[in-house]
Amino acid sequence: MIATFVAINVTVYAAMALQAVFHVFRKGFSGRGVVYALESPLSDSQNFGWELLLSAEKMAEHGQWWRAATASIVHLDAAHIAFNMLAIYFIGQAVEQRFGHRITAGMILASAGGGALACLTLQPEATMGGASTVGYGLLAMLLGMKLAEREQMASAIVMVLIYFAWTIYTPGVSLWGHVGGFLGGGASYLAVRGLLGSTAVPVPDCDPAQAQVCRAETGALVIGAAALIAAGVVGVLT
Repeated sequence: MIATFVAINVTVYAAMALQAVFHVFRKGFSGRGVVYALESPLSDSQNFGWELLLSAEKMAEHGQWWRAATASIVHLDAAHIAFNMLAIYFIGQAVEQRFGHRITAGMILASAGGGALACLTLQPEATMGGASTVGYGLLAMLLGMKLAEREQMASAIVMVLIYFAWTIYTPGVSLWGHVGGFLGGGASYLAVRGLLGSTAVPVPDCDPAQAQVCRAETGALVIGAAALIAAGVVGVLT
């Protein structure tokens, strides 16, 4: 699932960059313009990426609820996507190996929804994008895993502190988006841990021996979808 999420982000960025380059050629070839389009496709005001960013104003005025979800797959420039994809890939691998692709998918949705919801309620004037909400959610899950399995937590704690210090001291970075993603991922992780430890009635159409896993997978996906729906509703009704 992590590889799929990274691939989606890279594909969206590539499409944005190609559109930006096409517009450079339409205006007249410029080597510098092509390089700039590849590095910062949103420098083109007509780029479709603008329709994917999180914007409380656009969501409220035009009912563009999908921005709550698409904001986590659109990036502002090449450095932005490179940093996010590397972090998500390496942190996410540990989470996916522990929980599997379905639960990881639900956690990704919950992180994206939590980040969007926090931005829409606490920083509605800003227009934002990026998968860092998911990265911070995965970081919360990694910290939870280390704690639950009584592993060495020093490295995970230091990583969390470094990431949030970077968020606070870097201009133009959304603190609330990262906090929301961290809390969304953490809440999803706690719910999944509870469901994996549940002894409730087995899930229909599921092997009884795998009932707890089935319940956790379903729960993770429901929580993730609910977080995104909540963010979309808040954005449209703001």
